[in-house]
Amino acid sequence: MEWARVYSKRHDVFQRALDRECLLSIRHHLRTLLRVRDEQNRRLLFRYYDPRVLRIFLPTCNSGELRTMFGPIDCFLMESDRDSALLQFNFDGNSLITQSYELESAQPVTE
Repeated sequence: MEWARVYSKRHDVFQRALDRECLLSIRHHLRTLLRVRDEQNRRLLFRYYDPRVLRIFLPTCNSGELRTMFGPIDCFLMESDRDSALLQFNFDGNSLITQSYELESAQPVTE
């Protein structure tokens, strides 16, 4: 996973698209996920872009919800609850596949 970097700032979620979907298509899909309604029909913002939210939410989804979440996205990558690991979530059409990769250095990358 040489292209994946985790900055340990608790706000990085990376997506990879199937068949190199154009950026506008991915942007449109992600925008459809931003606003949701709760049981009382109140509008809420769904913070799918926050790894603290997404890494807990995805494992609770059924296959239909996963299909909606992933859309054209092949996988989601994010830091785990430990700064020394990277999580990868894939959807195989039926269920969620979760992989964890240990990182060599848990030091934040600065530019």
